[in-house]
This record gives sequence, structure tokens and C-alpha cells, in this order.
Amino acid sequence: MEEEYEDVHKTTVSTQIEISDTSIVLANTYEFGESGTIYIGTDTITYTGNTQSTGTLTGCSGVAAQHLVGVNAWQGINPGTPDRYTIFDAKIILDVPVGSDEAGKILKVRYLKALTRFTKWTDSVAIPFTEAISKYIAYKIETRKGNKDNATLLKNEFNEIVSINAKSYKIDTMETEDYYTFDFSGETCDND
Repeated sequence: MEEEYEDVHKTTVSTQIEISDTSIVLANTYEFGESGTIYIGTDTITYTGNTQSTGTLTGCSGVAAQHLVGVNAWQGINPGTPDRYTIFDAKIILDVPVGSDEAGKILKVRYLKALTRFTKWTDSVAIPFTEAISKYIAYKIETRKGNKDNATLLKNEFNEIVSINAKSYKIDTMETEDYYTFDFSGETCDND
């Protein structure tokens, strides 16, 4: 995301903006150009002057909606349809500001959860793809019985289920994904 936002400048509205205002006051305009285009909410606003000492943009056109104090103002990035995100400092950061066609839509996020290690028999944990666990338990039973062929078959079925679910739960913006793998030679599991 740092690369996505390298030449992007963001500030907030400092004084409420009304429809058709020709000057607007932002919290900080030092990184904004002397003239240019900014995006606030669903508005694309052009301006011809920037008084950096007061954070005031003048010669504005394109203010089609009221904007409250604290709303984000962007320059250097066009709003659109986000397709990637990251989480930083307990906030979800999208790869682009939300465009007018997407404003008001529900944002659905998938995430991975690391399972906690059991320390006693009364521990429990929610497992997102339970069908894999029955294959693992059956594998362990067949291994203890000495049925090597059945154990190998169950081990392969287990790995296939985990692989399919790992792909379906994949998050594009993660550089690496950590999934639990089960140690088929012993009783413990480790995290790769």
C-alpha cells in the first residue's frame, strides 16, 4: 500500500463545504499543487489557487454536495472500486478511495484466523472447514491400526481439503499466508 499511496496526498475538510462553494478550507494544503483536482466524497473538485498558509483552495468548481468537517480530501488518486486492502493501526485501508459508483455499498472482508493450541481437554475453537478434521482423525486411527494404504489415502484427502480451503480463504493483499499444517509423523501440529 505504501507504493499505491506514494504520490497521494490526503487531508481533511476544516470548514464545512456547501454546494457550489468556490473556496474551501482544508486542514492542510502544503502537499497539494498550486492548482489541480481534489476528490471529496463523491465530488471531483477543480481549483485554481492554493493559499497554503490558511489551507484554502480558491477558484473551486464541482462542489455538488455538502461536506462536513473531518471528511477526507484526496489529491493524486482517483476514487474507484477498491479491490485490495490492508489493515494498519486497527484500520482497514483500501487501495483507492471509494468512487461515486461504489458509495454506500457494503464492504465485505474475509480474513484468516490462527487457531489456538489446545492446552487441556476442555478447550474448544471454531474451525472454518470442519470436514478436514474428520479426515485427519481417521488418518490417525488408520495409522495406529497399521493400515498404511488407508492412512495414506486419508492423508491425501485431508491435504486436498486444506489446500482447497486455503485457496478460497486467500487474501490478495497478503504477501504470505500462514496455514496450519499437520505433522503426519507425530501427534503435534506446527505453524509453517
